[in-house]
Amino acid sequence: MHVLIGSKNPAKVRAISEAFLAHFPDATFQGLSVSSGVSDQPIGDHETLSGARNRAKSLVKQGGADYYIGNEAGLTQKDGMWLVFGVTVILDNQENEGVGFTAHYPLADSIAQQILAGEEMHKVAIRESGIDKIHEDGGILGYFTNRHYTREKLIDGSVHAALIPFLNPKLYQ
Repeated sequence: MHVLIGSKNPAKVRAISEAFLAHFPDATFQGLSVSSGVSDQPIGDHETLSGARNRAKSLVKQGGADYYIGNEAGLTQKDGMWLVFGVTVILDNQENEGVGFTAHYPLADSIAQQILAGEEMHKVAIRESGIDKIHEDGGILGYFTNRHYTREKLIDGSVHAALIPFLNPKLYQ
């Protein structure tokens, strides 16, 4: 079984691969750069889900795999708080779809305002943390939690959730 992942970011590829391997231990993976078709920093559930879905659909067009995975991080506002979250979309060759959302975690207002002003989250995270490639290793979540809960762990849950329809096809026909 071969899986295409719509990112070359090592943290995303590693997290998605490890979660997928728990269910399909013989799977092989390839990360490819594809466009999300949304803004560099998606805002809201709809734009973030669209970005993940667009990545997966771009991979389906390229073909050559059994599963195609898009993952997108975004911001959303709930009850006046800015939250960071992610979405994973998995498609197969029949374009059956599985969707999984990550947990949402609060973003300090001062950081959210920089992102809303147009800066990409990973650039703000680098400046705030002093860690040059923070987006490739643990993410800002890892920084906030002293590496006890990382970006990779966050993505892991969304991949397992997105696999549910594929692991239980009789329920999702």
